[in-house]
Amino acid sequence: MSRQYSIKRAARAYIGEIWHQRKWSIAALLLPGLASIFTRYIPPLIIAAMIKNFDGRIPSDWYAIAPYLGLIVGSWLIGEAVWRIAFLFLNRTGADGMRSLYATALQELLKKDAAFFNDNFAGSLTKKVIGYGKNFESFIDTLSFNVFGSIVPLGFALVVLWTISPLLVGVMLALIVVTAIIVLPFIRKRQRMVLDREAASNQMAGHVADVIGNISAVQAFAREDSEQKRHQLFVDHYMKTARRTWDYHVLHIDMIVAPSWIITNAVGLIVAIMFTDNAASFAAVFLTFSYFMTATEILFEFNRIYRNLETALSEAAQYTALLEESPRIQEHADAKLLKAIRGDIVFKNVDFAYDEQTDGLLFDKLNLHIKPGEKIALVGHSGGGKTTVTKLLLRFVDISGGELLIDGQNIADVTFSSLRNAITSVPQDPAMFHRSLKDNIRYGNPTASDEAVREAARQANALEFIEQLPEGFETLVGERGVKLSGGQRQRIAIARAMLKNAPILVLDEATSALDSESEVLIQQALWKLMEGHTAIVIAHRLSTIQKMDRIIVLDNGRIVEQGSHKELVGKPGGTYAKLWAHQSGGFIDE
Repeated sequence: MSRQYSIKRAARAYIGEIWHQRKWSIAALLLPGLASIFTRYIPPLIIAAMIKNFDGRIPSDWYAIAPYLGLIVGSWLIGEAVWRIAFLFLNRTGADGMRSLYATALQELLKKDAAFFNDNFAGSLTKKVIGYGKNFESFIDTLSFNVFGSIVPLGFALVVLWTISPLLVGVMLALIVVTAIIVLPFIRKRQRMVLDREAASNQMAGHVADVIGNISAVQAFAREDSEQKRHQLFVDHYMKTARRTWDYHVLHIDMIVAPSWIITNAVGLIVAIMFTDNAASFAAVFLTFSYFMTATEILFEFNRIYRNLETALSEAAQYTALLEESPRIQEHADAKLLKAIRGDIVFKNVDFAYDEQTDGLLFDKLNLHIKPGEKIALVGHSGGGKTTVTKLLLRFVDISGGELLIDGQNIADVTFSSLRNAITSVPQDPAMFHRSLKDNIRYGNPTASDEAVREAARQANALEFIEQLPEGFETLVGERGVKLSGGQRQRIAIARAMLKNAPILVLDEATSALDSESEVLIQQALWKLMEGHTAIVIAHRLSTIQKMDRIIVLDNGRIVEQGSHKELVGKPGGTYAKLWAHQSGGFIDE
């Protein structure tokens, strides 16, 4: 889809939100224009009436003009009051609209599959989501203050000028339309420049997020200077596109609008002098020129309107463009809830290959049956397909052939939420939110009580270290859990999994060695976690592998061996026997 389509989609979303907030938005759009009539258009009308009544002379008796001054002041006061009311309606429209758009933005983004998030910078996505909601404020402000704030008073001015001379109205409208026609192609070209500027801005934000997200690597390799130089390249590119946009506006668009405004007002003054009624010529000329000066500001407003709307919608379009990318993994419209109770898993003639894979299928007619409550270990050389098995089970990637069944139900026919609620996943490097320990554990079951959270921590052998912290369960863990040690993060992840208590457990065992005490505590917690569940473990530790019910040895996507540790280690020349023979420090060598 084109950028123009993304902009139109953003505009439709914003206009739809304005309509949804119509109990506030209608008044928010119209009242600023009404206020402008009272503050800018009625006072000249009163002055013109005064000039006409006194035949163009200022009376010596100031009491004679006092009523006119009172009317002018009253008009200003009414205008100011209307302005304040307009702001109240506008504030509610903007706040409610932004709240809705922020929520929708994240909701739609969460429907994307894992591949989408792998392909996009977290910082860039964050900027786009925030920009989608934030720019609604600029959009509604521009419509209220600039669009309707110009159109409503302009309509009033045209009605008044029509009573003086219809020709004046024709001249004004003709010159405004001609100027708009001349300027429009330049504005469209500038729009393309704005889109390039926003793309450069997203690249810059993405690089900052990438550096901050990997700050430990940057510091460990002493790459601060190189990252700063790389960042400067992104900054320079952004400023180049920004300057080009700004300069184009000043040197092209303003060079047309400014002379047009002068010409329009000069022509209006000439026409007013030539065609107004002689008996009231001075008052008519004054009123005409005042209205022309004020009303033709729409020439500048038109430019400002387009620029503001263009900026707001271009930034919002950075987000709507994401929605045009259909997820590779999609939930069927008629998907049913998975009824997973036993945890019986069947891979039936499963075919699969990654998009970037050029040497055929990774899995070709893979068949594997895992019985309810069975605990299996997946072992093999790196790239053999161990992690892919777990990704397929969670539908982070999709099979290209065959079937994958849980309790006899094809997982392609069930909802994502019911499938993933039936599976507890504990990755090698557990994800931690920058929240409290209690919140991170409770993530496994948001409705769990504090007592249940505490019990899960106890079973995961995490309670002791938590209670030693000054804030206990309320301790913030830092971004991605940086304030915790590796062993502590693993125990929190196990506690979270215990709280979820799903029938199927998928565990990618950490490959890093821990201190002996942490090793023992984690092993104890893992076996408690696996009790009564079907468990698929990507196993690396010898102590884990030996205790599993069955070991599945994968090599280039094929099951080359399976059986118990005792059976497989006794096969001379077998793949598992070779892996076992090359064990090191309590881990098998992959």
